[in-house]
Amino acid sequence: MTRTSIIVVGVIVLVAVAVVRQLAPGARPKHRYFRCARCGISTEHSERTINAWRQKKTKFYCQACHILWLESLPVERAGRDSTPASSGCLGAAAMLVVAPLAALLWWAYA
Repeated sequence: MTRTSIIVVGVIVLVAVAVVRQLAPGARPKHRYFRCARCGISTEHSERTINAWRQKKTKFYCQACHILWLESLPVERAGRDSTPASSGCLGAAAMLVVAPLAALLWWAYA
């Protein structure tokens, strides 16, 4: 194999691994239900509580208590927190593609 084909295969493998990791389901709590830390009812985990569990949170709240909490927030904070934070996956994926291609072009024309 030539150096160019090794680099191309490496780039393809890195992109494939990134796509598979993005599409694979994440870890889930052992138990399907949890007890609300505010009102005490037993309720099923939702995507919101599963994401909180993945962030190592230990207290979970039912949807009704969560809505009450959101309504109690000041307006400027509620607006800021309602949009999810960007994790930077697009930038990382772009770097996985652009950096090897730049290296390949530099090597080919150097």
